[in-house]
Amino acid sequence: MTVGPPVVGVQGAARMLGISPQRLHVLRGREGFPAATELESGPVWYRHHIVEWAKSTGREVRGDA
Repeated sequence: MTVGPPVVGVQGAARMLGISPQRLHVLRGREGFPAATELESGPVWYRHHIVEWAKSTGREVRGDA
């Protein structure tokens, strides 16, 4: 797997999880989902936080965003 940038936005996080951006917005509202850092361009997450969350919930990380 290719290593990407240390942070991902909505599109990248959704690709990593194999879900739509709309579904990601739903998950953001659930307890336990990693908190995003809000930038002017939109929310970003540390890539490793998304990977850790996916593993802790039994989800597969689908690839590098």
